[in-house]
Amino acid sequence: LWLGAGAALLLFSLYRPLLHWVAGLLGIGYPPSLLFGMAFLFALVILLRYSLVISSHRDSIRRLAQTIALLQRALEE
Repeated sequence: LWLGAGAALLLFSLYRPLLHWVAGLLGIGYPPSLLFGMAFLFALVILLRYSLVISSHRDSIRRLAQTIALLQRALEE
């Protein structure tokens, strides 16, 4: 994901006619703002992905804590 987004931003930065063509296709009046929009969307996707990973880890940690508590209880009995 990082490499793809970096490559796309680099491609648009180095090859200006492509940037102007895509900006015109999307109806963006100032083509460099397309780069900022792409960077913003990329950051948003990364944040969403990390949010999902953290949520998954939180659930795993909760299950592990419950399992440890049950094992400790079984050892005490």
